Formats: sequence, C-alpha cells, structure tokens
Amino acid sequence: MYKLISITFIIVLLQCSSGTGGYDLISHGVDTQYQLRYASETNYFESLRDLGLDYQSRAFFVEYENLSMILFDLNNRKLNFYIEPSTLTEKENYLLWEFCGSSKESVDSDFLFFLNDSRIEILASLKFDFPYEKLGQGKKTFFPRKKAEEYVQSGFADGVLACNRYILISRKDSYKKGQNIFSIRFKPDKIMNFKFLYDHDFVRRYKPFFVDLGE
Repeated sequence: MYKLISITFIIVLLQCSSGTGGYDLISHGVDTQYQLRYASETNYFESLRDLGLDYQSRAFFVEYENLSMILFDLNNRKLNFYIEPSTLTEKENYLLWEFCGSSKESVDSDFLFFLNDSRIEILASLKFDFPYEKLGQGKKTFFPRKKAEEYVQSGFADGVLACNRYILISRKDSYKKGQNIFSIRFKPDKIMNFKFLYDHDFVRRYKPFFVDLGE
C-alpha cells in the first residue's frame, strides 16, 4: 500500500515538473531557475495601493541565445524597441524585469535601471498577459501556451492579469564575480533591488521547490 502511494506521488511529481524540470516557465526562453533574488523595495505598501493586491515584481537573467524567443512570444503586446535587436552581439546578456498589477498606468521614462550602480539601457518594453484561476480570495497565474484570452473564452481561466516587462542590455564585462545588484529607481524616493550570483555566467537556482524568503 505504502509502496503504491510512493510510486503514485513520484509519477505526479514528474508530471508536474516535466515541462521545465520543476521550474515555472516565465516566457519561452526563461524560467524561474534564472530568477533573481528579491532584496528590498522602498514604499512596498504604496505599490499595493497603486496596483492592487495583484501586485508582484520579479526579475530574471536572460542569456543571449534565448533573447529572440522572449521578444517574439505570442503573448507580447505593445512591443516597443529602443535598440534594433539585430545589432546586438554575444558580448551582451540581458535582464528582464516584470511587474504586474491591475490599475495604475506608467510610462517607460518613469524608470531608471542600474547594474552594480552603473546605468543600463532598455532594449525593449512590452506588455504580457497571464491567465489566472481564482483560488480562494487570491489568483493563481499560469504560463499561457496560447493567447491568454483564449483560456478565458474556453473556460479554463477566470481572467487575465496584465504585466509590464522591460528587457535591459547588460554587457558581460559589467558583471563582477560574486554578488551583483540589479536596481530599478522611479519616483524621487522609490528603489527596488534584486541580487544574484555571477561566476563567468549566471549562477542558476537549482532548487525549484525551495521558497526563497530572502536574507
């Protein structure tokens, strides 16, 4: 009996993690093993006030070879290029910052981006939709493998959560061995920080089921 339960649990676990090895897919080309560790944010409750209880903010490392898959994901909306992608080379890596919420609009010029206190530039900004299911008083989003609205139309989702995404250019020689800090600054007094380890390449997070509560 116990052996049967154990085998069943293993099969279910493998099915849940088979697509991306247990990591959540964020876009074609990046999943949560590339997620940066959230470090700090000033006026967090102000963000909740402006963007509602749906508010979330995440950042990810993007390797050069995965860039095109992210840029041409079918769920991207209002894709706006600041630099022509064809001019980029393997000397660059990229950072992706995403924030989701339900109300307040922003413009690209509201934000300044820094890597280890050095300014980095926007490659592209875009909007991305996640379908969600209602879960008690909250919402559970999932990655759309077709247009997010189609899940709602077919009854497989209760709605769509809109997110803004920014893809930033960061030259490989701008990283340092050990801990690196990615910062977003907006408004006179609001700063958001993410940190990650780098050693000739991004140090991936190999614990897909580990809940990171920060340090």
